[in-house]
Amino acid sequence: ARDIYSQYSQELIKDPTGSEEGTEHVIRGGSFKSRAENVRCATRDYTKTEKWLMTDPQMPKSIWWYSDCNHVGFRVVCEGKAL
Repeated sequence: ARDIYSQYSQELIKDPTGSEEGTEHVIRGGSFKSRAENVRCATRDYTKTEKWLMTDPQMPKSIWWYSDCNHVGFRVVCEGKAL
């Protein structure tokens, strides 16, 4: 019997490398600049490296930091001690 999972390969793929061309990456989750309906883990966008590094004074430009993008990053949420 076919189901919604039968369209996917049965082969295990570990750490896929993605496209062999291009330098941009997928970003997910939205930010404080997003509309309310886009602040969720399913929201996707892509990096805009050239635009986000316009004021980076380093030559060559940094591959680890976007000088003109303060809304993309890694966030950790956890419970704190009850007061």
